[in-house]
Amino acid sequence: MYRNSFLPFAALCCLLMTGCFWGKKDAPIMKGPKPPAWVLNPERTGFYSAVGVCGQTLFRKDARDNAAEDARANLALALESEVKVIIVQVTDNKGTNSDQTHVVEASKLSADIVMEQSEIQGYWVDKYGEVDKPMTTYALARMPKSALRRALGK
Repeated sequence: MYRNSFLPFAALCCLLMTGCFWGKKDAPIMKGPKPPAWVLNPERTGFYSAVGVCGQTLFRKDARDNAAEDARANLALALESEVKVIIVQVTDNKGTNSDQTHVVEASKLSADIVMEQSEIQGYWVDKYGEVDKPMTTYALARMPKSALRRALGK
Protein backbone atom coordinates (compact mmCIF):
# COMPACT_ATOMS: atom_id res chain seq x y z
CA MET A 1 0.00 0.00 0.00
CA TYR A 2 2.75 2.49 0.91
CA ARG A 3 4.81 1.48 -2.08
CA ASN A 4 2.16 2.64 -4.57
CA SER A 5 1.50 5.95 -2.81
CA PHE A 6 5.14 6.97 -3.27
CA LEU A 7 5.03 6.76 -7.09
CA PRO A 8 2.76 9.78 -7.72
CA PHE A 9 4.86 11.86 -5.32
CA ALA A 10 8.10 10.85 -7.08
CA ALA A 11 6.59 11.60 -10.50
CA LEU A 12 5.45 15.04 -9.32
CA CYS A 13 8.94 15.84 -7.98
CA CYS A 14 10.53 14.82 -11.29
CA LEU A 15 8.13 17.02 -13.25
CA LEU A 16 8.79 20.01 -11.00
CA MET A 17 12.55 19.61 -11.27
CA THR A 18 12.57 19.33 -15.05
CA GLY A 19 10.18 22.27 -15.35
CA CYS A 20 12.76 24.52 -13.73
CA PHE A 21 15.18 23.84 -16.58
CA TRP A 22 12.74 24.32 -19.49
CA GLY A 23 12.40 28.07 -19.09
CA LYS A 24 16.13 28.72 -18.73
CA LYS A 25 17.61 30.53 -21.73
CA ASP A 26 21.06 29.39 -22.81
CA ALA A 27 23.79 31.76 -23.99
CA PRO A 28 23.99 32.17 -27.77
CA ILE A 29 26.29 29.93 -29.79
CA MET A 30 28.22 31.95 -32.36
CA LYS A 31 28.46 30.56 -35.86
CA GLY A 32 30.95 31.13 -38.63
CA PRO A 33 34.54 30.30 -39.39
CA LYS A 34 36.05 33.47 -37.89
CA PRO A 35 36.23 33.79 -34.11
CA PRO A 36 34.22 36.49 -32.37
CA ALA A 37 36.38 39.29 -30.97
CA TRP A 38 35.92 38.10 -27.36
CA VAL A 39 37.77 34.83 -28.02
CA LEU A 40 41.06 36.69 -28.46
CA ASN A 41 40.28 39.73 -26.29
CA PRO A 42 37.47 39.24 -23.74
CA GLU A 43 37.95 42.62 -22.03
CA ARG A 44 34.97 44.98 -21.83
CA THR A 45 34.69 48.21 -19.88
CA GLY A 46 32.90 47.80 -16.57
CA PHE A 47 33.18 43.99 -16.52
CA TYR A 48 35.53 41.27 -15.40
CA SER A 49 35.83 38.81 -18.27
CA ALA A 50 37.42 35.42 -18.90
CA VAL A 51 37.35 32.81 -21.66
CA GLY A 52 37.12 29.08 -21.05
CA VAL A 53 38.16 26.36 -23.48
CA CYS A 54 37.21 22.75 -24.00
CA GLY A 55 38.51 20.37 -26.64
CA GLN A 56 36.34 18.09 -28.71
CA THR A 57 33.94 15.88 -26.73
CA LEU A 58 31.49 13.18 -27.66
CA PHE A 59 28.50 15.41 -26.91
CA ARG A 60 28.35 19.14 -27.77
CA LYS A 61 26.56 19.95 -24.50
CA ASP A 62 29.49 18.47 -22.54
CA ALA A 63 31.89 20.73 -24.42
CA ARG A 64 29.75 23.80 -23.66
CA ASP A 65 29.43 22.85 -19.98
CA ASN A 66 33.16 22.20 -19.64
CA ALA A 67 34.10 25.44 -21.42
CA ALA A 68 31.69 27.41 -19.20
CA GLU A 69 33.16 25.81 -16.08
CA ASP A 70 36.67 26.66 -17.28
CA ALA A 71 35.64 30.25 -18.02
CA ARG A 72 34.22 30.68 -14.52
CA ALA A 73 37.35 29.13 -12.98
CA ASN A 74 39.52 31.56 -14.97
CA LEU A 75 37.32 34.45 -13.88
CA ALA A 76 37.64 33.38 -10.22
CA LEU A 77 41.45 33.26 -10.59
CA ALA A 78 41.48 36.74 -12.07
CA LEU A 79 39.32 38.08 -9.25
CA GLU A 80 41.30 36.32 -6.55
CA SER A 81 44.19 38.77 -6.71
CA GLU A 82 41.85 41.75 -6.46
CA VAL A 83 39.99 40.19 -3.54
CA LYS A 84 43.33 39.46 -1.81
CA VAL A 85 44.32 43.11 -2.08
CA ILE A 86 41.01 44.23 -0.57
CA ILE A 87 41.19 41.65 2.25
CA VAL A 88 44.81 42.57 3.05
CA GLN A 89 43.90 46.27 3.14
CA VAL A 90 41.04 45.58 5.53
CA THR A 91 43.08 43.32 7.82
CA ASP A 92 46.04 45.73 7.86
CA ASN A 93 43.70 48.36 9.24
CA LYS A 94 42.72 45.94 12.00
CA GLY A 95 46.34 45.07 12.82
CA THR A 96 46.35 41.32 12.01
CA ASN A 97 48.95 39.63 9.81
CA SER A 98 47.88 36.05 9.04
CA ASP A 99 48.68 35.93 5.30
CA GLN A 100 47.78 32.26 4.76
CA THR A 101 44.29 32.78 6.13
CA HIS A 102 43.76 35.72 3.78
CA VAL A 103 44.75 33.67 0.72
CA VAL A 104 42.23 30.96 1.59
CA GLU A 105 39.54 33.57 2.29
CA ALA A 106 40.26 35.34 -1.01
CA SER A 107 40.17 32.10 -3.02
CA LYS A 108 36.87 30.99 -1.54
CA LEU A 109 35.32 34.43 -1.66
CA SER A 110 36.27 35.02 -5.32
CA ALA A 111 34.92 31.60 -6.33
CA ASP A 112 31.66 32.23 -4.45
CA ILE A 113 31.20 35.66 -6.01
CA VAL A 114 31.85 34.33 -9.52
CA MET A 115 29.37 31.48 -9.10
CA GLU A 116 26.66 33.86 -7.89
CA GLN A 117 27.27 36.92 -10.07
CA SER A 118 28.80 35.78 -13.38
CA GLU A 119 27.00 34.96 -16.60
CA ILE A 120 28.05 32.97 -19.63
CA GLN A 121 27.63 35.51 -22.42
CA GLY A 122 28.30 33.28 -25.40
CA TYR A 123 29.88 30.19 -26.92
CA TRP A 124 31.88 29.65 -30.08
CA VAL A 125 32.92 26.39 -31.69
CA ASP A 126 36.15 26.54 -33.68
CA LYS A 127 35.05 24.07 -36.35
CA TYR A 128 38.04 24.52 -38.64
CA GLY A 129 40.88 25.22 -36.20
CA GLU A 130 41.13 28.98 -36.77
CA VAL A 131 42.43 29.63 -33.22
CA ASP A 132 43.48 26.18 -31.99
CA LYS A 133 42.51 22.59 -32.71
CA PRO A 134 39.35 21.96 -34.75
CA MET A 135 36.09 21.50 -32.81
CA THR A 136 37.36 23.39 -29.74
CA THR A 137 34.59 25.13 -27.80
CA TYR A 138 35.06 28.56 -26.21
CA ALA A 139 32.85 30.18 -23.57
CA LEU A 140 32.84 33.78 -22.37
CA ALA A 141 32.11 34.49 -18.68
CA ARG A 142 31.44 38.05 -17.56
CA MET A 143 30.63 39.72 -14.30
CA PRO A 144 29.97 43.42 -13.67
CA LYS A 145 32.67 45.13 -11.60
CA SER A 146 29.91 46.66 -9.49
CA ALA A 147 28.90 43.12 -8.39
CA LEU A 148 32.31 42.62 -6.76
CA ARG A 149 32.06 45.93 -4.94
CA ARG A 150 28.56 45.06 -3.70
CA ALA A 151 29.63 41.57 -2.59
CA LEU A 152 32.59 42.97 -0.65
CA GLY A 153 30.60 45.83 0.81
CA LYS A 154 32.65 48.58 -0.86
